[in-house]
Amino acid sequence: MNKAERINQELVFVNMHRAFHLNDLMNQFGISRSTAVRDLDELRELGLGIVAYRGRYGGYLVEAAVPLPPIVFSEGEDLTLFLALQLLRPLTTTPFGYSYQHIKDKLMQGLPDDRRKAVRAAMSAIRYQGTYRHADGSNLAELFTSIMERQTVAFTYGSKQTRLLNPIRLTLDGGFWYCIGSDPDSREWRTFRCDRMEIADTRPRTGTLPDLKDEQRACNRAEAAGRTIRFRVLLTKPGEDYFIRNSYPNMRLLHECGRTFLTGTIRPDEYGFLVTYLLGFGDQATIVEPKDLQERYNGMLIHLLDR
Repeated sequence: MNKAERINQELVFVNMHRAFHLNDLMNQFGISRSTAVRDLDELRELGLGIVAYRGRYGGYLVEAAVPLPPIVFSEGEDLTLFLALQLLRPLTTTPFGYSYQHIKDKLMQGLPDDRRKAVRAAMSAIRYQGTYRHADGSNLAELFTSIMERQTVAFTYGSKQTRLLNPIRLTLDGGFWYCIGSDPDSREWRTFRCDRMEIADTRPRTGTLPDLKDEQRACNRAEAAGRTIRFRVLLTKPGEDYFIRNSYPNMRLLHECGRTFLTGTIRPDEYGFLVTYLLGFGDQATIVEPKDLQERYNGMLIHLLDR
């Protein structure tokens, strides 16, 4: 990174943080103490009101910010941005109603001709290839709004019975969108596939509302606490590659004595999911523990052979 680019990024950094230490600049931009001090002097010359404050936890405060310059991406940043956007290509629906092609075309229009040609050439040489999913996502925008506006959603899910949910998060898993939230009556956490939710109406939540981030943390803690069953599966090298392409947050790879194990935890009601998941490894995975998982896996194989 050249000096001009570093100063520009430092300008953005200190405007965002407003209070910082010299070590923050040094660690963020990989520069020495003397260079960080000189850069602060240049930022002051640009009109940034940076003052030092003393004390045990002394550092710097931005008392007067300056307008940030327009965002200008370098050629490498352009290519990184467009490659990242390719992750949106397999999505036929998003909570915001805009497709990969729409965003790509709009960004392309803002590039000069030579950069546009460079991006197109790079995208023909580097491409993310994902699986397209055409599941109905017409309710994603409504579910997203209900999360942000802290509403209760009334919906049906495969039956005529109306359910209620206080949604807190939308997640994308295996090409499908899922809505996570709490049942207003039981306070238990629930997960529903969005394209199977027939929304009847949304209504304001009653009572004192906790902060959305606090609810999301509580959901994470409850999910982790409920996963009490540990599993361990021996993988071959192709099995390890399969895991890297198809993994979940509650799983990880463990390398011991030249062997690779897939380890993690599940809830009692997730045995069926794990058995189906392990079938995708074919003969590249051997279940070590628990015994219940081995028996359920063997039972599924017998069932498939008898069909």
